[in-house]
Amino acid sequence: MILPLQISCRNPSLLRSIETAVEERANHLVNAFRNIIRCHVEIRPSEIASANNKAPLIVVHIQVPGRQFSVKYTLEVDPLTAIKNVFRAAQRLLQKHYQQLHSKPIATIEPPARITTLDLENGSGYITSSSGQSYYFDKSHVMNNGYKTLQLGEPVRFFVCHDSPDPRLTFLAPL
Repeated sequence: MILPLQISCRNPSLLRSIETAVEERANHLVNAFRNIIRCHVEIRPSEIASANNKAPLIVVHIQVPGRQFSVKYTLEVDPLTAIKNVFRAAQRLLQKHYQQLHSKPIATIEPPARITTLDLENGSGYITSSSGQSYYFDKSHVMNNGYKTLQLGEPVRFFVCHDSPDPRLTFLAPL
């Protein structure tokens, strides 16, 4: 995983009781699917607040090259069972996604590159790889409005998608 696991929860006591289980399940998922860029696990109040449904939701957000997934599950009965179930559902989604991509070219992680042109006003620029290949990027390729912190000459890690005659950049992250 390029970015470290993120876990967010407004209830510190609940977070302490499930944090280890979430980390273990996320590590299993990352070991099974090496192209995971980001995994964010969020424990939040249910979207439907009724007398019958006050259980919080566990939401797992996963980003892989060219795709993002979110899986929700309520923490009604047993939080550890809910964690196991939500990560199983995420694994099934990833398996299905990779099966669909099996016949299609996928994105590859490239060696680090440097930012050679940068226009912060427009949120775009170019990077040049160690092999001399230049790739255009814009703010949509950089996660979490990170393009605002980019600097000329800064080393970056990036993914290239090979689904057309001209490879194109799909994700950019500062090192």
